[in-house]
Amino acid sequence: MYHARQVERLRGRALDPEELVEELGALEDLGEDIPEHLLPDFVSNLFKTGQGARARALIAEKSSGFDHRLALKLGWSCYHAQAYDLAYDLFAVALPHNLRAFKLINCLTAAARKIDRLEDLKALLEQHAGSEPTLYGRLRKL
Repeated sequence: MYHARQVERLRGRALDPEELVEELGALEDLGEDIPEHLLPDFVSNLFKTGQGARARALIAEKSSGFDHRLALKLGWSCYHAQAYDLAYDLFAVALPHNLRAFKLINCLTAAARKIDRLEDLKALLEQHAGSEPTLYGRLRKL
């Protein structure tokens, strides 16, 4: 099972962005769900092909069902596409499971600054600072 998913994921990365969007769009048109392991690449390619509104709608539609791993992967796709509002929300879901991830916390902070949500970030960090004391230092710097 894992092997098959990896092959699909790598095949999806090898395709041109338009081809992957077309293939997975056809899957959606047939009423099928896009496999979770292909969702980050699909969202990334939607942004690359200028279909940001479609990517936003897809994330909004499915966001309640994301586990922290998928939220993190999607967050990176959105962050690299400069969709900082989406990245912030997705990173916030992944944060409790990645409290020591320096890169994640830095990018979460950068996204919060860009979308003017520093107060929300402070509340989020305060919420988790009890289990990860290094977050108190981050709070002081904000």
